[in-house]
Amino acid sequence: MLRKNFSHGFAHDDWDAAKAEARAILIDIARRGRTIAYSELVEQIPQIDLSAYDDRLFHFLGEIGEAESLAGRGILTATVVHKSADRSPGGGFYELAKHLGKNVSDRDRFWIEELERVSTYWRGATSRSAIAQGHELERLSIMIPEYPGSHPFSRSTNPKFYRRDELGDTAFGDTNRTRFFEKVLAGLYWSLGRAVPYAFITKSGEVRSLDAGCVKFLLNRQPPQIRLVCDPVGAIIAVEPTDALLGAYQERRTKLVSQVSPEEALLPLDFDLDAPVDERRRVLSEQIIRDGAASFRATVLSAWENRCAITKTKVEAVLDAAHIFRYLGPKTNDVRNGMPLRTDIHRLFDLHLLTIVPNEGGARVSISKMLGTTIYRKLDQALVTFPRNASFAPDFRILEYHAQAFRLAEAARM
Repeated sequence: MLRKNFSHGFAHDDWDAAKAEARAILIDIARRGRTIAYSELVEQIPQIDLSAYDDRLFHFLGEIGEAESLAGRGILTATVVHKSADRSPGGGFYELAKHLGKNVSDRDRFWIEELERVSTYWRGATSRSAIAQGHELERLSIMIPEYPGSHPFSRSTNPKFYRRDELGDTAFGDTNRTRFFEKVLAGLYWSLGRAVPYAFITKSGEVRSLDAGCVKFLLNRQPPQIRLVCDPVGAIIAVEPTDALLGAYQERRTKLVSQVSPEEALLPLDFDLDAPVDERRRVLSEQIIRDGAASFRATVLSAWENRCAITKTKVEAVLDAAHIFRYLGPKTNDVRNGMPLRTDIHRLFDLHLLTIVPNEGGARVSISKMLGTTIYRKLDQALVTFPRNASFAPDFRILEYHAQAFRLAEAARM
């Protein structure tokens, strides 16, 4: 139960803005049927300074969870879990549920059912049978460039969702308007690191949706230049450019990304491997706040098709987006400086007990002699297959930097 006379110590506007941001994040997590760790959530809420163990976080999540439950959408905070150990919610979640009159005698069963309830609700909120209200759409940290004429990224407070069979004829347009559309679509895909939502809210608060005609034209081309992502009732909820489209704009990638996300553009390798500037920000607990962590994770996992680069594990709950060269601020959140690693492999990688050695054919794993009698010995010389899109592959300079650090560490262990 939320404590009476509680004072969080923040400006009320900041507290409310942070709750709105957290709610949007959790809705996206629920819609995708996933969970998020307490520590990962607070990293993504810059409006207020909370840690995963801050007593005020209980009230923060409690207010969100209570409001959502009373609105009939389930306890949205069921999506927030411990990062390690049982990967389930903390005691505060069950205390809130009991306060709301829920039967929590079997905690695991209750949590799983509540998680399914909120996931089902928010997945259904994007179906074409639902009226897409602005607060139900995903807010993206992007901007849409202006276009002189009928804009192919429509402005609408109530976008209509179409099924593929409703797109009409088999024509494929090639006009200035469709070329503008495909360039912006490519930029959005590279900026987000995943499929572009059919309708969304921009950084400035505008509701935008993809022009159905442009979607149809790109889909009808041979080969098709987009893939559709549909919900259970067949409505198009996202669009993903194919390699055929991306390849046509690869040389202009940096410019296209900067046009849709000028503050978060994918830059050339913009950090010095020999003398980096530490751009980390710290809170009183000395916990590092990793700017852009969620975006970096989404980009890296998508590039590698959501599987560990070494073990090929596809269980997302145990996958980390690892920095090859250690995190030293936003500049190091370059997709070429990342790869998905299973949590235990990530730990070994950071401790230089394991590395990935680049060669002409790609790269192979090399393990420390310290692991020679462990279950990890079978990974030695395992082949690492890079993403099909070469622009997402690790930069060989960074791999070699880590491999050299591994060699030095290994020599010191002799």
